[in-house]
Amino acid sequence: MHLASVASLLSFLALTTPTVAWFQPQYAGWKTLFFDGFIGAQGSLPSEEKWLLKDTGRIPSVEIESVCRRTADHAQLSGKYSLQLMLQGAGANWTMPCLKSTFKFAPAPGRKTMFKASVRMSNGNKAESRVGTASIIWLLGECGTRECGLITAMGMWNAAPNTVFGAQDSAGHLGPNRPKDHRKETITWYLNDEPFYVVKGEEYAADQAQYASWQDLAHNMKTISIEMSVQKLRKDGGETLGGPGSALEVKNIGVYESE
Repeated sequence: MHLASVASLLSFLALTTPTVAWFQPQYAGWKTLFFDGFIGAQGSLPSEEKWLLKDTGRIPSVEIESVCRRTADHAQLSGKYSLQLMLQGAGANWTMPCLKSTFKFAPAPGRKTMFKASVRMSNGNKAESRVGTASIIWLLGECGTRECGLITAMGMWNAAPNTVFGAQDSAGHLGPNRPKDHRKETITWYLNDEPFYVVKGEEYAADQAQYASWQDLAHNMKTISIEMSVQKLRKDGGETLGGPGSALEVKNIGVYESE
C-alpha cells in the first residue's frame, strides 16, 4: 500500500519461527504506538497493563461449548520472548484464551497505520488433531462486535498455514471526521511481507451507508483481540487436541504510524 495523504489502516502478518533473542523491531519512516515483545518468566500471564484476559463468557456455537478462561493453562509467556495461547478440553466442551488489548488506536488523518504480528502454530500435534480449531487476531471497534467495525487481521482454520485469511465486517456508523476522498484509501493484508488481500475505499462509495461502514473499518477506534476456539464437532471420527501441541505462539505484536 502506498498512501500518504489520508487516513488508512494497514495490516501486516508474518508467520515466523520465534528466536530466543529479544528485540523491538524498528521500521524506517514509522513510529511505534504500541508494542509487546512478551518479556517475562516462563508460565506467567501476559502483562495486565497491556492485556485484558477474559474469565467468563460463552462463545456462541450450536455444537461447541467454549468458555474464556484466565489461567496460565490458556495464556502464558514462554520465557523466550513469546506468548503461548492454548485450548483445553475435549469433545463439545472447551475452555479458551480470550485476550483484548488495553491499548486503543485510530488511524490519524494524513497518516498510514500499520499493525504487525509475528506468529506461528505449534507442530507438536499432528495436523489432523487440529481439525475444527480456529486461531484469530481481530482489530475490533470499541463495542467489540461487527456493529462498529471488525477487521480479521489473521484467521487460521485447523492450524494449517495455507488457510490464513483476512476479512472485514461492519454495520456502519459515521464518525466525526470525513476525509476529502476516502475512495483513495486502502486496507492491505500481508503474509510474510507479501500482500495477499486488499480492500479499497472505492468499494464503499455507493452511498452514505457504505461510507459509514468504511468509517467503521478504516477510521474509528480499534483494540486488538486474540482468541483460539473450537468451532465444530468432528464428523470424521478423529479427536481434536488442545494444549501445548496445538498452541498459537505470538512472538511480538505492534502498531505503528507513518512519520
